[in-house]
Amino acid sequence: YQRRVHGDSRSKSSFLFFSSRFLFVDIIRQMAELSRKNVFSSVRESCGKCVDNAKYIKIDDTKLAEFAKTIDLNKIYASPVGFPLKFTSQASEINFLACLHLLNIGSGYRNELHKATGRGAWDTITFGLLGLHISCGDLTSDVMCRLTLVDVQELFRFPLYEEYEIQAGIHTDRPGPLFGLAEKIIKLLNDSGAILRSHSCRDFADFILNTPQKVGVSKEEQEEYYASDLVHKLVTAFPGFNDHCIIDLGEKTEEKTEEKTEEKTEEKTEEQDKANKLNVLIFKKVQLLCHDLYTRFGKEEKKLNFKDVDELTVFSDNVIPAVYRYYGILNVEDEIAQILESKAILSNTRAECELRAAAIVASDRIVALVNSSNHKQTETQQTQEKKFHSYKHINAAILDHHIWGHIGKLPEIRSFPRHYSQHTSFY
Repeated sequence: YQRRVHGDSRSKSSFLFFSSRFLFVDIIRQMAELSRKNVFSSVRESCGKCVDNAKYIKIDDTKLAEFAKTIDLNKIYASPVGFPLKFTSQASEINFLACLHLLNIGSGYRNELHKATGRGAWDTITFGLLGLHISCGDLTSDVMCRLTLVDVQELFRFPLYEEYEIQAGIHTDRPGPLFGLAEKIIKLLNDSGAILRSHSCRDFADFILNTPQKVGVSKEEQEEYYASDLVHKLVTAFPGFNDHCIIDLGEKTEEKTEEKTEEKTEEKTEEQDKANKLNVLIFKKVQLLCHDLYTRFGKEEKKLNFKDVDELTVFSDNVIPAVYRYYGILNVEDEIAQILESKAILSNTRAECELRAAAIVASDRIVALVNSSNHKQTETQQTQEKKFHSYKHINAAILDHHIWGHIGKLPEIRSFPRHYSQHTSFY
């Protein structure tokens, strides 16, 4: 690389190879650092940096404060964790939850799913996984490895192919608008099954319960358990849970600048390239899994009675950013706003990342304002409406469920355009 900078005649492709290699090594180093500090602090820190350097998104703290005043601690939506299945064991249900959140994707196909099946993404995935459990029993690593696209079509009940006319009177099939979703589902299952096999684990429950969460600590020695440790363990082992994105902080914020010459682009130093890259951590699916494991089993299984559940962030997908945009909390640059308003696919990955990161940052500010308000309850009690509860204080996970399960279901919010991405396997 140094020879290239000083005039050696290596090609641009060679430069890009080494540049990519350095970036890959740096990302691995950043992931390793998660084991030395709290994962949730790392998520918040990276999202904060993303917002501070945002090109497309701004948080309006005045609107945020107005929204926080509408959150009534006496009427917070509480989402139950349960399914219409009789599980044979605790491990069986834990495995089901892990598989459900692994496959908690498809929001970018929401419109296509409603048109084809009448169901949204979450209902489609839940329906399909229930079918898998009923037909195959526990989703073991062996079962996950042998599933095919045909199984997805049969059990999730959405079409993979569409008929089209080659010429007059001659028809054939081609991949339909939901084929990409099916490919993502089967890849997540097959790849995760192979990883579980490599760890000699029967299923996700075996991996979660019977492998130590902390590096260098045996499962017999560990006395306290933390969601941050389980998050780190899962995102390190399973790409399907490793929800992050890389943004370039060196990009110009002006509307357009003259393109740099090829020579100037190649002469970036390795240190400059690495310094400009920010690894933004979101970890939506895996945090939601930890929360549901704690809610469902925390009282009966000490390994799931996490001591740091209050430190979870909101589970940022495309719903909470849309709610915050509706209330004016998130202001979006005009070019991106036009894409969102038209309900077109958002291919700008940086804007997508900024939306999700800003939702995490804004949510923490809302939680702080709500908990510092003067209308706190003196004691926690259930309200008359069973789906709502009263709280002395809330955390980000409680706010998430309230927004996702109540505010986000209001007719005016449901009709408000969300951002849609079909390249992601994280929400």
